[in-house]
Amino acid sequence: MNWAQVLDDFIKIGLPSLCTASAALLIAKFTRSHDFEKERRRRKQDFLEQIAEPLDDLTMRMESVLSSEETVRSVDDPLKLRASELFLKELDLLDEAELKFGRIETKLALAGFPECLEAFRAHRHCTTKLQGAVLARSQGREDTVAGACKAWWQTESEFRHKIVSAFRAL
Repeated sequence: MNWAQVLDDFIKIGLPSLCTASAALLIAKFTRSHDFEKERRRRKQDFLEQIAEPLDDLTMRMESVLSSEETVRSVDDPLKLRASELFLKELDLLDEAELKFGRIETKLALAGFPECLEAFRAHRHCTTKLQGAVLARSQGREDTVAGACKAWWQTESEFRHKIVSAFRAL
């Protein structure tokens, strides 16, 4: 066997084998990369779906607090004590919901959702203001609940919108 035959065999057999192996390696690399990207997107979508539960719970509890506080202000003295007890219980449940809701902040930052994080912080701030306004009104101080409630609903709606937008962008 001489050099010409070796070169001929390499060109006929070896070179196509090298090309096939290189192509297979590139395809495997890109497929793996694509699978990692799909998994990352799926995890982010799952996370965004999980945010909805604490947000829904907070919204429900805030509505209950507002309703209970309104009941305390509207009932006569014989029922006022019972209504006040229910109002305090609703405040405790709101605190629990707010605690669960607050745990979202770090996760939003880690997951890389800056728009959602900004909307979350605005909503949390409005939640604190509304809570303070409700407590102040229930103690007979300045009544700023209407304005705080309007701002709270706006930030709640904006936060939901940002979550949906981030989900769709994935």
